[in-house]
Amino acid sequence: MKSFRKNKMMHFEVLGDKIGEGSYGKVYKVRNKKTRKIYAMKEIKMMNRNEGIPPTTLREMSFL
Repeated sequence: MKSFRKNKMMHFEVLGDKIGEGSYGKVYKVRNKKTRKIYAMKEIKMMNRNEGIPPTTLREMSFL
């Protein structure tokens, strides 16, 4: 899984420190290296990887 995250993150550069943090993860301001567009990217905390994706994470993703 770490190699997947590393592969995807190589397309982005983190701009400064985190811009927010909550119970379920941290939010960073990032820039796509190819398009130069700015995004907010959330790194989600996974307490127990054996149980799959937490329902709270799925709910948040559906809102986005």
